[in-house]
Amino acid sequence: MTDPLHLVDAADLQRRLDAVDYLVDPGMATALFLALALGQPLLLEGEPGVGKTASAKADKVIGGKVQIIGGALFTGIAIGNALLSPGAAFTAIENTSPGPISGTFDNLPDGGTIKIGNNTFQANYEGGDGNDLTLTVVP
Repeated sequence: MTDPLHLVDAADLQRRLDAVDYLVDPGMATALFLALALGQPLLLEGEPGVGKTASAKADKVIGGKVQIIGGALFTGIAIGNALLSPGAAFTAIENTSPGPISGTFDNLPDGGTIKIGNNTFQANYEGGDGNDLTLTVVP
């Protein structure tokens, strides 16, 4: 697998995170490094304060052969209180493999809606270039 970050090892990842004032437990750094290096999903569990929540926050996830495991929930965090224009679309998961996303989030079926802040978004698991999860603002 090609590593777009060109990470050497878990310590390299931890140094890079430290450089941007993101403190991560060495065990979490190792788990994140292995998941990135192997191109595999990562279930984040552990004691409070090891970096699980911040590691899982992103404005977009990019990956190949995306599989959403049963029981997974989609959570969005509103930044600000802006009311977005209907039709505005955002890519939540950019699937880099040619195949479709396997599975859906339990609380966000294809065509389903989710309220995040002051906006309601409709999910499309065939969005973007045909195999991405996009969220479109609906009235």
